[in-house]
Amino acid sequence: MKILTTSDGYVDFEKPIHITDDQTEKFITLMKSLFPNIETKNIQEPIKEFALGKGDKKGWGDLNELAMLLGPEDNDTISSKTGRSTMSIRAKRGDFVAQFTKWAIEKGYTYSPNHVDKNLIEKFRKETKII
Repeated sequence: MKILTTSDGYVDFEKPIHITDDQTEKFITLMKSLFPNIETKNIQEPIKEFALGKGDKKGWGDLNELAMLLGPEDNDTISSKTGRSTMSIRAKRGDFVAQFTKWAIEKGYTYSPNHVDKNLIEKFRKETKII
């Protein structure tokens, strides 16, 4: 397992991790002791696509999809709207949001999940050449 950290205080896992029920309980207890607003949500992860080797094949160049990743909608809603798996949404969202946020802070830009500026996303893509 790799835990990713940034100098400005963000933490993420490199990829989703599998833990036992006991580990889950301890992890949630730890998080609740460190952070005041922890909410848990049980989900069903549709893994059959990956087991069959059908995962998402299209790239992430669509500005509307990238804007959704920065927005307030949950992963299941974005998955329904884009036709992508929730695993793909989670993976790209974790990567893209962290990189975009860091870039925006460094450049002095602000954005709100309730109003995502697609021009700002395009500027990010041109300057970073990440997507």
